Amino acid sequence: GSLQQPQQSKYIWYLDNYYCREKENVCQVLIKEKTMKKFAGVLLSVSLLCMSLAGCGQSAAPSADTTDAATAPQSSSAEGKTDDGGNSAVWPKYTTILGASSGGNGILSVSAIAQVLSDNVPSTVTAQVTAGGNQNILLMDQGEGDFGWGDGYSIYTAKNGLESFEGSPVSVDLCQVMAYSKGVVQLAVRKGSGITCIQDLRGKKVVVGAAGSGTEAQSKRVFGALGLYADGNYDFEAEYSGVAEGCDLISNGLADATMIGGTVPFSNFIEMFINDKIELIGFSQDEVDTILNAGVGFNSDVIPAGSYDGKVDKELLTVGTTAGIMCRAELPDELVYEFVKTV
Repeated sequence: GSLQQPQQSKYIWYLDNYYCREKENVCQVLIKEKTMKKFAGVLLSVSLLCMSLAGCGQSAAPSADTTDAATAPQSSSAEGKTDDGGNSAVWPKYTTILGASSGGNGILSVSAIAQVLSDNVPSTVTAQVTAGGNQNILLMDQGEGDFGWGDGYSIYTAKNGLESFEGSPVSVDLCQVMAYSKGVVQLAVRKGSGITCIQDLRGKKVVVGAAGSGTEAQSKRVFGALGLYADGNYDFEAEYSGVAEGCDLISNGLADATMIGGTVPFSNFIEMFINDKIELIGFSQDEVDTILNAGVGFNSDVIPAGSYDGKVDKELLTVGTTAGIMCRAELPDELVYEFVKTV
């Protein structure tokens, strides 16, 4: 999965801290001391690009329920690029990074990474809209894509035929090579729905994510641990829609709640808060403990008071994961090293 303890050596950026590490394994991030200033600047550029992307064009985003959805326009010519990408011999002419649902933070960050790479390596790099981490694993198992958005727990369940992959383990070996995005579980309910706690979801219409997506897998894990999902059935009316589509349903009064895993603030929720369409509810401490004890890949987390420009008036207990970029383990070490180093 992801790095748990920093080891001796130089500079790894993991979550909110810089750690250090020499180049021992392609599954660990090496940032040399001489590139630290440039690395910090690229992180800022990626963050600004994500913020810019979050504010434009969501209504025209393609559906996340098809594998051949239009890719984000993140390619550029190999001519005139810098030397940051290192050894040009390791790069293929075209590189695709499998992303996530349209409108969500996952595809925004993957699109930004694709742009940074296209500008700095001798390859045309594109970000492809998909249903998310679980679908990315299936696509990579079929030989479509070398890099993709995902997390270590999904790789574990896919390889061992668990949960969404029950009875159908994948054969491809995958590694998580970048862990940079906290996936904080956020349960948004329609304003005026009367939902004040998790158990109030019974009998309501809840968006659980597009079929086969990472969001749907998350819904099964969380609601399953809390007794609201078992044997393929939810204790509420499940709506299988992508992130953007699900948020539209709630805004239009056609659904009551949705649960996503993403950064705070989450791009789709910002506009909904501005338009006074939703509110967030948290878990009780007992519910958090139940999810953690279920061993389904979460850690404890919080949504801070004051989030979403003060719309969240108190700290909310929740759970979360850490996602980032995964790759096929069979890729050349040097290619993965250059990918991570450049970003």
